[in-house]
Amino acid sequence: MNRVLALALSEVRILGRNKLVLATALLLPLALGAMIAADGEDGSWGGVVAMQFVFVMLFCVYATATTSLAARRRQLVLKRLRSGELSDPQILAGLLLPLLVLAGAQSVLLLACAVAFGAPLPERPLTLVPAYVLGSVMSASLALATAAFTASAELAQVTVAPVFLAAITSAAWALSVTADAVTTVMHLTPGGGLADLVRQGWEQGGSVVAPAAGLIVWTGIGYEVSRRCFRWEPRR
Repeated sequence: MNRVLALALSEVRILGRNKLVLATALLLPLALGAMIAADGEDGSWGGVVAMQFVFVMLFCVYATATTSLAARRRQLVLKRLRSGELSDPQILAGLLLPLLVLAGAQSVLLLACAVAFGAPLPERPLTLVPAYVLGSVMSASLALATAAFTASAELAQVTVAPVFLAAITSAAWALSVTADAVTTVMHLTPGGGLADLVRQGWEQGGSVVAPAAGLIVWTGIGYEVSRRCFRWEPRR
């Protein structure tokens, strides 16, 4: 654990020197979240916070992790780390841990921002815990899968686009109906399950199990793709 934390701290310092990564991980989700909160209306705050969560997971975890992993592989950092004492899971945990912590902090900050704009506190706040845990793990898993097909940090802007589009549109699709009208197909989309699970903190009537299962399914897909395709050094 000490080695993982040491690697995580070194990753924080490296991320702090990259302005593009900082903007993607920190400024964009906060700016978009504040804009969404400013447009919130009475009775729809569950959907407002749900979209904030989706943007945080996409920008802070998914896009940033994909960019970071592609850059570290291109710089042969991943290859050198494998020659040390850390196992492969420990290396990935150390690289991804700062982003997961940052996503949690931003989620809390954006929730406070929504409350400042008039949102009520969630009636079922415990639903936000699995939303964060499963949402961040799913985003990290999909980042590993996407990084397998991302040759450089610059190319990440292109390779993350399909998941971005799928997650945002499916989240909006699930939020377009009431909590008790969300279908299984909506729950089995990358953004629909996360958005519905967050919304249920404010709106009752839906199932917690179904959206959680959808997030687990996508985590499994990301894991399987990365297990088969992820490379630790550039292709020759």
